[in-house]
Amino acid sequence: MTQYVTRRFDPSEEEYAAIVRVYNLANPHQPGSAASWQHWDKHRDPTRLFRRYVVEVDEEIIGYGFSMKSDPEMANFRFAIFLHPDHQTPELVENFYKYIIGECMQNEPASLVSQVCEDETQKLDWLKQNGFQQVMRFPVSILDVSEFDPTPYDELINKLARQGIKILSLSELQEEDPDWQQRIYELDSLLNLDVPRSHPFVPLPFRLYAKTEFEDPHFMPEGWFVALDGRQYIGLTTLEKGTESVEILYTAFTGVHRAYRRRGIATALKAQSIRFASRIGTRMLQSNNEENNPMYLLNLKLGFQPQPADVDWEMVIK
Repeated sequence: MTQYVTRRFDPSEEEYAAIVRVYNLANPHQPGSAASWQHWDKHRDPTRLFRRYVVEVDEEIIGYGFSMKSDPEMANFRFAIFLHPDHQTPELVENFYKYIIGECMQNEPASLVSQVCEDETQKLDWLKQNGFQQVMRFPVSILDVSEFDPTPYDELINKLARQGIKILSLSELQEEDPDWQQRIYELDSLLNLDVPRSHPFVPLPFRLYAKTEFEDPHFMPEGWFVALDGRQYIGLTTLEKGTESVEILYTAFTGVHRAYRRRGIATALKAQSIRFASRIGTRMLQSNNEENNPMYLLNLKLGFQPQPADVDWEMVIK
């Protein structure tokens, strides 16, 4: 019988490489990198109580998981596990979930939330059988960049320009606005208040936001696009890469100020970002949005193809 060892993660170079390898095997469409994870761990908010965990067999890491407090004020915890495809069994799923939940329970959580792709039946079965209830669904969508034609959106962009709305990349804004970091932070924090999620959004302090976003080794300012009305920042879409490669990029966020919605600004922002992705040789874009979020319908309109959804499952403890 295979003997698995479950323990807390050791933040060594070797273990970062090992957990990223497992994660990427489990998530080939959204790869991560050791460099980004190490940077994030160095600058993350300590009040979120973030922890990483591993499962190993014969001293080889074949499972990775994490847990974190959703916000500094409330005792809600999120967690997830990722297993090497050759080792994923109902027994290992159960043991790893129980281990991480046990770690979370030391902090007297009010609730536990785990996000699982809806085609991961072994994980879903365990969560359903152990008191978790589905609370939110986030369809994943993927775009083959080579099939996107940006020309139908040129008139929209020109129309917005005539109205005084222009779209610039963040790399362009860095050259002309010395306060770009603070203004991006304020816009992002404001827009995130309207994003559907299991628990209320709590923004990071500016210092931590700037460190984790703008100093990430894979930060790509030329892939962030900002809509402006004069000097006011009113909309944002961001492309992120998990590794050095730009073959697969992730649309991490898109939002528009409430006062400027229903004017096509989000469409123009996304069209510009896809045009940029095509120009640098990106093969695929991936996004996920809460199923009732208008941004999901916009993705489909732009040619993104729906994939199995990520689903939040919650157990309320007290």
